[in-house]
Amino acid sequence: MDTLSFQHLSEAMGIVPEEVPPLLRDDQSKLAFTYERGKLDDYQELVCEVVDRLRMRKSESLSGGRQGVWAQGWNENLKNLLTSGDLGASLKPKYFHDSQWLRFRGELISLDDPQAESKIFDFIRHYLFLTYCSKSDMIAEFGCGSGYNLLSLARLFPDKQIRGYDWVEPSVEIANLLGSRLRADISGSLFDMTCPDWNVRLSESATVVTIHAMEQLGEKFQSFVEFLLREKVSRVVHLEPVCELYNPVDFLDCLALIYHRHRNYLWGYLTYLKKLEVSGELSIEKVKRIHFGSRFHEAYTILVWKPAQ
Repeated sequence: MDTLSFQHLSEAMGIVPEEVPPLLRDDQSKLAFTYERGKLDDYQELVCEVVDRLRMRKSESLSGGRQGVWAQGWNENLKNLLTSGDLGASLKPKYFHDSQWLRFRGELISLDDPQAESKIFDFIRHYLFLTYCSKSDMIAEFGCGSGYNLLSLARLFPDKQIRGYDWVEPSVEIANLLGSRLRADISGSLFDMTCPDWNVRLSESATVVTIHAMEQLGEKFQSFVEFLLREKVSRVVHLEPVCELYNPVDFLDCLALIYHRHRNYLWGYLTYLKKLEVSGELSIEKVKRIHFGSRFHEAYTILVWKPAQ
């Protein structure tokens, strides 16, 4: 059996040991997995599973009722928050399912821990928070969903302003309830990234974060970028699927592209940012494909940019 370790993940993220924030170095023991490489039968089964999903589910779009689906999902987290004393468990997104199969470095792998994806996700997002948010007086997460990231941000930075924006009411209620529970400066507001509320104002020293949220926009991201450019925030940090980085002649990448397009996930965003960079409206600080994801696609590309000041 092969191993997937703290060191392997750090290398995949393009960081050397001394760049790992001290708070995360204690996570090394939590990020130690063994795995087996997928065999031909496993790849064939994945193809059948993707094809079944294509047959069962028509291509989705934001205009196709998805808002109600997310409201229902985050309302479950809200109910859990109201009845449970375990904040982390109650806010963990329901789309994390126990799964032995993940993709890493271009291969399908079967890990010994069904919680591996969730644990690796925690490491990646905490790295981003500690690396890119520590110097900001305000951290604004757009598409804050279950409030899982807001909770982590508040625990890491108890003295900062934490703002959560989402297009459904349960997410706003979660953010406001977290502020009360933690006695922290956390609040939520309704905000539709496809149709921004131009009355919302952010601090110029704010860091904006999106995690698995831009993916839902498909090609409807231009207005949100215009909003961020107007606000001239300090930095924008994304952890999202980026279709431009897939290799269409690679088998797993091709399968991910088919799945990505069928779900109407984020499309053409990196290309759009590069055009704005050429015109001098922003600068791209980091683009890093980690080559890690679920069996269906990769939602963990790091993309960091700054509006022109």
